[in-house]
Amino acid sequence: MAQTPAPSVDTLHIAFWPDYDKPAVLVLLTGSLPADATYPAEVTIPLPENAEVNAVARMNSEVGMADIDFQVNGDNLTMTTPDPQFRVEYYVPYTDDGGWRTYDFVWNADLDVEEFIAEIQQPSSAISLLTEPPAENSVTNPSDGLIYHGMPPKTVAAGTPYEISFRYNAADSRLTAGTQAPVQESVIAAPDSFSEQSPGINWTYVLIGVGLLLLVAVVTWFVATKNTGKNNNRKPRKSQKPRKPSPRGRPGNGTQTQFCHECGTPAEENDRFCRKCGTELK
Repeated sequence: MAQTPAPSVDTLHIAFWPDYDKPAVLVLLTGSLPADATYPAEVTIPLPENAEVNAVARMNSEVGMADIDFQVNGDNLTMTTPDPQFRVEYYVPYTDDGGWRTYDFVWNADLDVEEFIAEIQQPSSAISLLTEPPAENSVTNPSDGLIYHGMPPKTVAAGTPYEISFRYNAADSRLTAGTQAPVQESVIAAPDSFSEQSPGINWTYVLIGVGLLLLVAVVTWFVATKNTGKNNNRKPRKSQKPRKPSPRGRPGNGTQTQFCHECGTPAEENDRFCRKCGTELK
């Protein structure tokens, strides 16, 4: 099928990763063609001097990234893509001058770029990083802990150069890809053997136990208070009548002593009524 040259690019995102996995600048260029583009589309972009092409691919939701055909002619790279999105990756050398590493990027293409977006990843070994033009924002990515410097978005017309420069002071020759810290899963060291394991405190069970103890204490207090109130309101019991003593003979004679059948008080021989309660004696 015949290829149709693309006259413009809707969005172009360029990421610069210096000292990422080799002592050079890795450039990741991701473009999106406009909605009215005809496919397969032919796209030509400028290629910096001494660039080492790493990948040229199309992008979509089904295949992700898939390689596509391309040709390098002088300082231009031409690719043919059947999808609106494409990716170009290449390495370029930087200038190292006494610990300060510098890279100057120039874009000049026969393409209109509606939105040109650029960002620089600060190497993990860099003490500081400066950009020209000044970065619009500098944020730390929580997923990798690295600082990214974002340039202001621009519209770049065909044939109009667009330049970006950055420099940074490297503390050493470490590469970012080799110094990415793994996610820390636990700060507690595992025991050497099963016998050394000691059960930890399960605070959920502790709180449940304390709650049950408090509940039992409240119920006990409530029952005790209720019973105490009942005892305070209880009417006094009537005193029981003394048991009638069995008649016994008076000591020293053979006669029987008479007792009151009501209260048990001893009565004299001729008494008709009890001397204490007044009950008529039987």
